[in-house]
Amino acid sequence: MAVEEALRAERRGFGCIKLKVGNMADAAQEVERIKAVRQVLAPSTNLRLDANEAWTLREATDILAQCADEAIEYIEQPLPAADLAGMRLLRERTAIPLAADEAVHDLASVHAIITAEAADILIIKPQLAGGLRASQHILDIVEQHDLQCVITTTIEAGISLAATIHLTAASPTVTRACGLATSALLVDNLLQAEISIHHGQISVPTGAGLGVALDEIALEKYRYIP
Repeated sequence: MAVEEALRAERRGFGCIKLKVGNMADAAQEVERIKAVRQVLAPSTNLRLDANEAWTLREATDILAQCADEAIEYIEQPLPAADLAGMRLLRERTAIPLAADEAVHDLASVHAIITAEAADILIIKPQLAGGLRASQHILDIVEQHDLQCVITTTIEAGISLAATIHLTAASPTVTRACGLATSALLVDNLLQAEISIHHGQISVPTGAGLGVALDEIALEKYRYIP
């Protein structure tokens, strides 16, 4: 399934694929799955891994050592978010860059990650980081410390997605592919028109405000009534 989904995304023009890991029975199966996906992708297509805090330090060290030659762009949150010391040790043991995701939730958490030298890349989700202004502050701090950021959604509806797209487009220091193509995972994004994605590139909405308009019919359909 993972191989087919990766190939489908690549055919749609996406030059970066994120593979969820941490859900196999053992390290051997994890490595086999990672290598199978990497093997079918073009060399120019980036492959990222996202463990969602699933591994121990020993598991992460073992798995990443076996994937060292697989051209992995980075591994996202391989260890529990609170284990910054473990993340630092893992950075010393692998050449694959580490990204902090769940560990990033406000300015204080960013300072803690930087102080602990626990990540090479920070994943910013504006909806969890305190909004657009707080996310911009995080971007400024990360730039001062010569780290990198990736901006992603929390798979939210269209108006919040539009705001995240604008933040990304207005952040020249964010040069890696960002996780913004998430509307297809929703039943309805509550917008009058879909935000365009063409050959793996998402368009910045134009027009007044955020450049999108809410679909009043959809809002009424999904309105929560206690």
